[in-house]
Amino acid sequence: MLGTVEYYSKLYGGWVGKVIGVIHGANIEGWPYERIRESFGKITEYPFRFKNFCSDDDINGPLFYLRALADYEKGSEISVQELAASMLNYVGDGHGFFWWGGYGVSTEHTAYQNLMAGIPAPESGSIKQNGSATAEQIGGQIFSDCWGLVYPGRPKEAADLAEKMASITHDRNGVYGARFIAACIAKAFEANSVDEIIEAGLAQIPVTSEYYRMAGEVLAVCRKNEKTADSNTLEETNHPKIYRPKDSFEVWEESFSFVQEHFGYQHYEGSCHIIPNAAVILLALIHGKGEFSRSINIANMCGWDTDCNVGNLGAILGVYCKTEGIEEKWLPQVHDFICASSSLGYLNLQTVSQIAAYCAKLTATIYKEQPQGIWKTIFEKDEGTYFHFEFPTATHAMRVHSLDGKKLLLTNTSEEAHTGSRALKIVSPWTENGDSFQLYYKPYYQPQEFEDSRYDPELVPTLYPGDVIRAYFKGKDGAEYFDEKDTSPRKESGKRMRILPYYKDRIRNEIVKLMNYEQYVTKNWQKLEFRLPGMDTVILEEVGFLFVCMEGGARETKFTEILYLDDFEILHSADYRMDLKKLPLEKWTPLHIQPAHFSYLRGMLRVEADGLAISGSGLPAECYTGNIHWKNVELFVSVRPVKGPNHNVLFRVQGGARCMAAGFAEGNRFQLYRKDREYEILESVSFCWEYNTFYRVSIQCKENHIRIAVEDTVLIDRDFALEKVYQSGCIGLGNQNGSRTVYASYQLLELLE
Repeated sequence: MLGTVEYYSKLYGGWVGKVIGVIHGANIEGWPYERIRESFGKITEYPFRFKNFCSDDDINGPLFYLRALADYEKGSEISVQELAASMLNYVGDGHGFFWWGGYGVSTEHTAYQNLMAGIPAPESGSIKQNGSATAEQIGGQIFSDCWGLVYPGRPKEAADLAEKMASITHDRNGVYGARFIAACIAKAFEANSVDEIIEAGLAQIPVTSEYYRMAGEVLAVCRKNEKTADSNTLEETNHPKIYRPKDSFEVWEESFSFVQEHFGYQHYEGSCHIIPNAAVILLALIHGKGEFSRSINIANMCGWDTDCNVGNLGAILGVYCKTEGIEEKWLPQVHDFICASSSLGYLNLQTVSQIAAYCAKLTATIYKEQPQGIWKTIFEKDEGTYFHFEFPTATHAMRVHSLDGKKLLLTNTSEEAHTGSRALKIVSPWTENGDSFQLYYKPYYQPQEFEDSRYDPELVPTLYPGDVIRAYFKGKDGAEYFDEKDTSPRKESGKRMRILPYYKDRIRNEIVKLMNYEQYVTKNWQKLEFRLPGMDTVILEEVGFLFVCMEGGARETKFTEILYLDDFEILHSADYRMDLKKLPLEKWTPLHIQPAHFSYLRGMLRVEADGLAISGSGLPAECYTGNIHWKNVELFVSVRPVKGPNHNVLFRVQGGARCMAAGFAEGNRFQLYRKDREYEILESVSFCWEYNTFYRVSIQCKENHIRIAVEDTVLIDRDFALEKVYQSGCIGLGNQNGSRTVYASYQLLELLE
C-alpha cells in the first residue's frame, strides 16, 4: 500500500479532512442541537467563513505530538516519558496550544502543571492524581488522529501509541477514546466499509468500559433506525424535547434523541466529557454511510464539541474516502494552510501538504520502506522548504492576486509537471495587454489576516534575507510565446509575458521588485532562481512573482493565459541584521500583544527605547526566532544585563525543552549550556561583567565546534560532543532566576558548507 497513488490520496485526505472538520465546527463549538437547528436549519456548508483559519488545539495536538517519533528516532517502542518530554518541548507555558482553563478544569492544563511540578507521566494524567471528572474529558480522543495516520493498516500499533500519549493527560475512558480514534483511522486505509472501521476501533478498547457500553447501545439504535428509515413511525417520537419540523426531519435525529437522553452531558461531570461526543462520532459514521460531506454535516448539527467531533470524523472519512471523495467546496477555505500555536514559531506556519509528507516520511522509516521517484526527493528535502504538488488538490498555500481586479484561478493539476506527476496551474481568464498579477507565498502573517486569536499563535517567518528561491515555470503547450532568441518574423505574433520576482517587507510595508532576475514565459519548463539580498531590520511577509502581459494580442482583445509552477524551493542561506527596538507589535487582542517575529516559552517581552526587554519570575524566560534547519551559523547579539544572575543567547533551539545557550552568569562567569528541560553547564569561564552595559556576544557554530567571544575576547573555542538534536535549530534570547535583560540587536549569517 505504501508508495502508491492511493496511499498518498488517503493520507492527504486524512490530514485535510481533519482540518476541514475542525474549521466546520469551530464557530459553533459548544452549541446545542436545538440552537444549531433553529439557526441554520440543515447544515450543508461551512457555518462560518474565515479569511485564514487561526490555530486550534485540535490541530496543534496531532501536528506536534507526531514529532516525538522523529525527535527520538523511534516508533511504537517510544516511552510515555519520552512522549511527555516531547510535549513539553512544543507547548508554551500557560499560553497557546491547549485550552488553559485552570488546574482541575482543563485536563491538559492540569497535566502540564503536574509534569512541571515533577509528577511523572502517566501519573500526571491519572485518575488517582486528578480524579475522573478531569481525566475523562475529550482531549485524549481529539489529539489522536496522528497515530492512525502514521500507522496505516496497523490499528493495534496506532492504538498503543495513542494510549501512551493520551495517558500523559488522561485516564480510563479518556484513553479508550484515543485508542478508538487512532485504530479507526489506521483501519480506514484498508477498510471496505464503515462497519469494518468501527469494529477495528472497538477491538482496541476494554469491553467492560463505559465507552464500549455506550458504543454498543448507540450503534444498535442507529442501525435499527436506518433499517426502518422508510417507514412513517420515525415521526412519532418518545423524545418530544427535540425540535424537528416534519418536512425536514432525518433519521439520524431520532438516533441523536436517544444519545441526548442516555449519554448526554447531564450524565457526566466536567466541561467536555468524552462519552457524549464519542457517541456523536459513532452516530455520524453510521448515518453518514461513508460519505464525507453527509457525515461531517450530521456530526456538526448534533452540536456539543463540534470542532473536536467533526475533526476526528473528518480524519477517519478523509482516509476512507480519499482526497477524491472530499467535495471541492470544502477545500478553498483550507487553502492547504495550517496556522498552529506551539512555542516554536517557525513550525506555526505550515501547509497540509507539508505535514502529510512529514507523516509519510515517518511511516516509511518505521515500516522500513524505501521511497520511490519524486517521493525520494521530497523526503530528502528539509521540512517546509520544498513545495511539490503531488498530493491531489494541494497548493502549499500559494496565492494569486490580480492587480487589475480580475478573477484568477489557482488549482492543482496533472496536466503538467516538471518533476513527479502534478503541478500548480494558474489561469487568468480575461487577460489584456498591460495586465499584471501576482503569484506568491506568505512566510509570515499579521493578526488582521485572521478573524480571531484562537489559541494565541506566535508567528515566526519561514523565510529570511539571504535565502534563495528556486522555481520552475512554463506556459501552456501550443501557445505562442515570444522567444528572444528567435529572429524570424513569426516571433512578432507571440505573447510576451514577463516574470519579475519580488518580496514584501512587514516593517516598512513595501514591495521590492528584484529587477535583475526578470525572465519571460516560454512554452518549455524554465528555472527561475533568485537570492534575496542581505538586509537590515526586515520581516519578509510575502515573496513571489509578478507576471506582466507586455504583448498578448491585438489591441483591445482578451485572451486566456495559462501558466504552470512546480518545484518551488527555499534554499536557506540567511544573512541579515535586526534592530530590536524597531520591532512592530502584533496586536491580536487587548490581552494578546507580542513583538513581531518571535514566539516564546514564558516570560514578559517588551519593545523599549533601547531594545527588546525580557524578564521572568524564576523559570527560564525565553523567546525564539529563525529557521529550525539552521546548522552552521555566525550570530552576533548586543546584550545588556539589567537585573538578576543569568542573561543568555540561545542557539540551535529545537523547542522549549531543547537548545544550546551561552551567557553571563553570577560570580562574574560566562557559561555555555546544553538544555534538556534543565540547563546543564558545558563550560564555565571567568569574565567580569557589569549591569546596564551592552556587550557584543558572538557565537560561531560549525558542526560540533563552538567559538564564543564577548567584545573581542574569545572565551570558548573547541569541539563538543553534541547529540543530533543539538546540531541544528533556530536562535533565541532569554534568562532565568528572576532576571531582566535588554537585547539591542542581533545579526545572523548562515555559514554554507
